[in-house]
Amino acid sequence: MGGEVTESEVTAGEAAPAKPRYSQHRLLRAYARALLEKHGELEAAAARHFEHYYRLHGDFEANNDEDRHTLITPDFENLQQALAWGFENSAEKAVDLALALGYYMQMRETLDTRREVLQKAQTSAEAAGYVLGLANTLKALGDLSVRQAELDAARAFYDRALPLYEQIGARVGQLNMLRQYAQLEIQIGNTDRAQDYYRRCLALADTIPAYRNHPVVQGWRREYQKLVDGGGEPTEEEQAAEAMRMLARVYRQGGADAVRQMLRGQVPEEVIEQLVALLAQAGGMTPKRESVSTSP
Repeated sequence: MGGEVTESEVTAGEAAPAKPRYSQHRLLRAYARALLEKHGELEAAAARHFEHYYRLHGDFEANNDEDRHTLITPDFENLQQALAWGFENSAEKAVDLALALGYYMQMRETLDTRREVLQKAQTSAEAAGYVLGLANTLKALGDLSVRQAELDAARAFYDRALPLYEQIGARVGQLNMLRQYAQLEIQIGNTDRAQDYYRRCLALADTIPAYRNHPVVQGWRREYQKLVDGGGEPTEEEQAAEAMRMLARVYRQGGADAVRQMLRGQVPEEVIEQLVALLAQAGGMTPKRESVSTSP
């Protein structure tokens, strides 16, 4: 991550040691569900299930620590079930949980899975009138569209998100949104408009003491200066190197199957296997990228 500012600060400690995990046969699980429903306890059980996974994996900042991703993976099916209940019954918490899983899904799940979760979160936030959650979800969908080179769709999502941040005075959201607009304009080739968005972003950051000298904001200042000096979008070589660094982190933490799962549907199977072979040969060893957050 490391590319956005946030409103909370968490110093993640070492990942907890793996705990024994238990599972039920699907028939036994169906029987238990039927018993709960028969005795009128299914709703209460679903609520407890949701609250458990919300407490366990609902911390946005902690989930940006890639070492935690191996803890989330075995819970992801349960998380999807918890979200399904939460979107209908506890919208704000469920939307926040979906967003907290964003970086994990970027690193470990397919784009289709990530899009499905975010679209359901958007629908839930809209129905509940949860403005901040809706803005954050629209921005996340825009970011996902950028990753798929759907730039018009990305702009449409961003155009809906920014006014919502402005409506509720969410300045951190505005900061991140303006920087994303700048990056979008760079990809399109509109460097003048990109510079304008950077100027607006940095001017806003200067009005918030906690963010004026924040490391992420300082990185944005360097991006802006590079643009002014004639630089801009990373070269194809730089983009390829960054992609391999990301895949190496996934390989190091989850092995070849995690890489396959992440790439499936995005690139041909034969290319996936070639990448897996390269990662195996290299041992998947590349430095981790640091995540940065702060608190006003």
